[in-house]
Parts: sequence; structure tokens; C-alpha cells
Amino acid sequence: MRDLIFHVHQFRPDSHGKDLELRTNLLRAMDYAAAMRGRYDRPRAYGYAADAHDLAGHYVFRNVPIHVLEMAVEACRALAKAAQFVDALELIGED
Repeated sequence: MRDLIFHVHQFRPDSHGKDLELRTNLLRAMDYAAAMRGRYDRPRAYGYAADAHDLAGHYVFRNVPIHVLEMAVEACRALAKAAQFVDALELIGED
């Protein structure tokens, strides 16, 4: 966690409290989505994971209000969940 805070403070030294929490969540989402991309070889699941990674990267250091960061975190979570479901559905469909 300290490493993520360090990275946020490198680009957003004024980030504290909820802002810092959301930005570290976006960094965590980027890491998670990158790991998902490494596991998924089905195009749709990979695509959703890539979208989550790109979205988190787009907002993590931008000068945006808290409510925008909150939406970005939720969108990344939704995309990651969609990638998991689509991967499972495509696996089932291969029977």
C-alpha cells in the first residue's frame, strides 16, 4: 500500500484522504486488470480487462473531482467483473 501511495504522491503530491484512497484504488485496479489480461486468452474477457486497465490509467493522475474518481473506480470494478463473467461464459460455451 505504501508503494501505491508513493506513486500517487509522485504525480499528485497534494492528494490526501478520500482522493488518495481513490487514486490508490485505481492503481490497484490497473494492476489487477493487467494480471487478468495475462490470464485471459478469450477476446471478450481480455477486452474487458484491457478496458478496465485503460480506464484506471486514464483517471488515476488526472485533475478531476472526487465523484469522478469514485465513478472511475466503480467502472473499473464493473469491467473486471464483466471480464470474469464473460470468461466463464465463454468457457461454458466451448463444451
